[in-house]
Amino acid sequence: MTEDLPPQYELSFYLGEIVRNDTWAENEMKNLWMRLAQAGLGEGEPDRDFARVTRDVRRMLNLEPVPSEFRALALPALEATHRAHRSRVGYVHQILIQPPWALGQLRPAIGDQPAIHMTDLIKCAEELRVAMWRLRGLWIIAPHWLGYGDDEDQRWDDRQDLLSWTRVAMGHIAGDRRRVVGTEGSAPEPAGGYRELSPSGGDKESE
Repeated sequence: MTEDLPPQYELSFYLGEIVRNDTWAENEMKNLWMRLAQAGLGEGEPDRDFARVTRDVRRMLNLEPVPSEFRALALPALEATHRAHRSRVGYVHQILIQPPWALGQLRPAIGDQPAIHMTDLIKCAEELRVAMWRLRGLWIIAPHWLGYGDDEDQRWDDRQDLLSWTRVAMGHIAGDRRRVVGTEGSAPEPAGGYRELSPSGGDKESE
């Protein structure tokens, strides 16, 4: 994607990727908060601050009604998101200089801080992108684990899609550039398994 990008523009590009992916991850975290609140685990509105809403989601996941298997699935995704969000602070909240004689090595303009390599920015942007998709996977599968919603809410939730999103939530994301899917492999399911829904929205087992 960036092979034609002139080296002198890489700093701006990857800082933009970090900010954009962090914003998306924050939105997905708030969507997860709202799904958990719909299950009776919270009320009101999610906090505006990313770190605080992450803290609140962690607290909600540790409440007794949450199945331990879903908690074990969700908490690693939250921790990965928290680490990526923390690492982005050192990149977007300081002034970085890209010396023309060493374009891949960035130096803070203020203070005596160690040099940052462009690969560090690339890694942070990628970690935030993965975090974003993991959180989306979590809020998509959450109603099935937490036992709320009806067939109208879940009429498009096919079992194979839910298993794929579960793999995504686990961080096992396939390299398909057309869509986000999980890699092949096993994935936990709620008690009784994910239901197969018919195209009309009804439960296949009840038809």
